[in-house]
Amino acid sequence: KKVIMKDAVWKDIHLSLVDEAGEIVKLPLNERIKTGRRLLSVSRENLRRIFILSYAYRMTGKNEFLKRAESEMLKAASFSDWNPSHFLDVGEMTMALAIGYDWLYPQLSVQTKEVIEKAIVEKGLKPSFDERYNWFVNAVHNWSQVCHAGVTYGALAIWEKEPGLSRPILTRARDKISIPMGHYAPDGAYPEGIGYWDYGTSFNAMFLSAIEKAFGTDYGLSELPGFLKTGEYILHAVTPNLKNFAYSDNGGTAFLAPTMFWFYDKTKDASILYNQVQLYKKDGQKRIKKNRLAPAMLIWGASASLANPQIPARLSWKAQGDNPVCFM
Repeated sequence: KKVIMKDAVWKDIHLSLVDEAGEIVKLPLNERIKTGRRLLSVSRENLRRIFILSYAYRMTGKNEFLKRAESEMLKAASFSDWNPSHFLDVGEMTMALAIGYDWLYPQLSVQTKEVIEKAIVEKGLKPSFDERYNWFVNAVHNWSQVCHAGVTYGALAIWEKEPGLSRPILTRARDKISIPMGHYAPDGAYPEGIGYWDYGTSFNAMFLSAIEKAFGTDYGLSELPGFLKTGEYILHAVTPNLKNFAYSDNGGTAFLAPTMFWFYDKTKDASILYNQVQLYKKDGQKRIKKNRLAPAMLIWGASASLANPQIPARLSWKAQGDNPVCFM
């Protein structure tokens, strides 16, 4: 609170999230409505709502945010399942309930805790061992990053209740998430381009952030070749007029990326946030309200000055790897 109130941009981001929490309270509860074979849009919206509501409650103490987050979690817990046949849906929903459960834990009733714990175990963690659904375990791309991160959050949340189930989930994730992380080598470029970089890398950073907080180490994963350089990749892949270099399966419109603030936190290179500040000044308030990982920005990045962004010194960047790139 002290840090963000000293910086006009951070203050605006904080107030935007609290304002959005007020808007979420007015919405009907999120329902289990599939789109084709996916429940992913519902899982993502639950993560957005529960993360922002939990943040707003922790920062303001307003009971309406607590109660609405609790209602969203109980509603999601009542779903028949979280659609394990498309496991990204399970990964994001498990993370959503884990964050709400953890951040609001002292205020939740015993009954509510038990309902959420059971849902995380039965609908999140156990299906990750079912061979009909868990092909993601050895995936080489973003599915691995998202799914392992999601179930790890669930495992950390209920660790004291289910250590026998939680421990192998963490061990598996720690070993297997290194597979897609190998594709940042040697210089930090992401083979799937900037859009999928945002998806896979954001959940990768969430995973590393969580295990480092819980265990005091990320087991050396962030030191894998190229990974800490990949923030530079996104800095240079956004053009001066705030467009993406849109090769591979990606759109041309640049976007705010909360994950960049994790890379700032790890490297203390404030210049990698330069385009993020420009994007926020352009239309960021609207975008940040719709970003399901937005509260993480403040946790990772609040020590950076956004009111006075640092201009990058380097104007070109190149990377070898699976899909070599050069930006000038």
